[in-house]
Amino acid sequence: VTLAANQSPAISADGTIAAMPVRDFLNYWPLHMAGGAREWIDENIKTGRIGPIALHANIKAGALDLPGLPDDELNLSVPLADASVIYIHGFPPMTGVQGTALLTGDTFKASIAQGIVGPLKLTQGLVTIAQLHTSGTVADIQGHVDGSVQDLLKLIDNKPLQYPTRFHINPASAKGTSSTDLSVQVPTRHDVNTDQIGISAKVATTDFGIQLSKTTKITGGDILFNV
Repeated sequence: VTLAANQSPAISADGTIAAMPVRDFLNYWPLHMAGGAREWIDENIKTGRIGPIALHANIKAGALDLPGLPDDELNLSVPLADASVIYIHGFPPMTGVQGTALLTGDTFKASIAQGIVGPLKLTQGLVTIAQLHTSGTVADIQGHVDGSVQDLLKLIDNKPLQYPTRFHINPASAKGTSSTDLSVQVPTRHDVNTDQIGISAKVATTDFGIQLSKTTKITGGDILFNV
């Protein structure tokens, strides 16, 4: 640590931190370093273990006085195991999450090898949150989801989306299996409404069926949906 007159000190550090519960890790996180990432983890990752953590920091004098820390001045790699993660407020949490989080100054990325949302299975997940110092910055969430059509429709019928309800579709009438490539952009705020959430999906279904009305239904379909 090198003290500098009238500005934050320069910090050079390399090391590892032993594995620990994610909630314990927050007790050691400096309050004024990458505060947006710390706040997101505090609000959205409630259980799980992280580590061993690898740290490389080369923070220049005065950098900690800036709104956001430059990405090339901090690299914190954090393996994540058996975590519970909130990705959209109002949706059931993702559990059993295995992956690696990477904090580089003002950017947070999490690569998710696997996770579970109820009966649905997630793989190939990637969460990117840039400009962590900015209030309400958008989280970009990508992933591949496998499961039944019914369970997928039940998931997106949760608030704030409620897509099946809005289009008068009863998820309980759905049949078939689905394989979905999902993309979601959601502001990192509590007061998010439906219009502020961007969602797109490519859904391949097998043996698809659904009740459209009292007299009309689809059965036995192998259909690719682009939403």
